[in-house]
Amino acid sequence: MKKTDASTSSLLLSDISRLTFGLYSAVNEITADQTGLAIYPSPATDYINVKNAPQGEVHIVIFGLDGTTLMNKKLNSGMRQVDISDLAKGLYLLKVNNTTFKFVKQ
Repeated sequence: MKKTDASTSSLLLSDISRLTFGLYSAVNEITADQTGLAIYPSPATDYINVKNAPQGEVHIVIFGLDGTTLMNKKLNSGMRQVDISDLAKGLYLLKVNNTTFKFVKQ
């Protein structure tokens, strides 16, 4: 039986000929959501931009994949760029108000 998705089921060990591991996430890719909110670029090196954020103050939180909060700040309406130069290379989660995105730091 060949399974290529992230579904789960019970199998006998003798029925398994090969295991392949991948990265699965329930977090949206970095594309616009229903409100038009988006972040770019990804991969990023020194900064990411928040596009189509609501007017006024915007709350952002950056998490590591282990759930650790790495950055927690508020952006004012004139500042929509987030400095990520201090982050190590890797995959991160960015929560903008109540919408979560993933991005890659190069």
